Amino acid sequence: MTMRTVCVMVLLSICASCSDPWKPDPRFPTAEKIRGDALAAAKKEGKSALLVFSMQGNNFCESLDRFHADPVVWGVLGKHFVLGRVDIRETPGGREMLDEHGFAGTAPAFSLLDFKGMLLANSNEGGQNFGFPNNEEQVANYIAAIKLACPQMTDEEIAVLRSKLEQMRQPE
Repeated sequence: MTMRTVCVMVLLSICASCSDPWKPDPRFPTAEKIRGDALAAAKKEGKSALLVFSMQGNNFCESLDRFHADPVVWGVLGKHFVLGRVDIRETPGGREMLDEHGFAGTAPAFSLLDFKGMLLANSNEGGQNFGFPNNEEQVANYIAAIKLACPQMTDEEIAVLRSKLEQMRQPE
């Protein structure tokens, strides 16, 4: 075989391997499955869904994840919401779902949904995604979104969330 023939065969095999459609890794749930599972659990438990869009390696995403993982915070939020977390880099369909929710590729972000999937509130305040609430205005927007999605949340519960957010603030 000539060098030219070998080069053509290599190029053809590369092109053939690139033309196969990408298939998500079946070991990881898709964004649709994560949202669907959260909505099904929300319906079963009589709650709303808190759909968080995040990614590894981003300080604000990791802060929002730590906030939701805090036992005191989840003790409050878990009474009213079922959590679904979509990693926009790792979850198949994650970035597309983030865009579908109106965030144009920015994370962290969150949407609060009723059990039917209807948007109640999100972190896209006035076209600006505040993601992890890191200043007084963003904390106020977060609290407003939570209250809108969950009007039965008590003032004491809101005070717990506000206090934890203030404790977790990062230098800007």
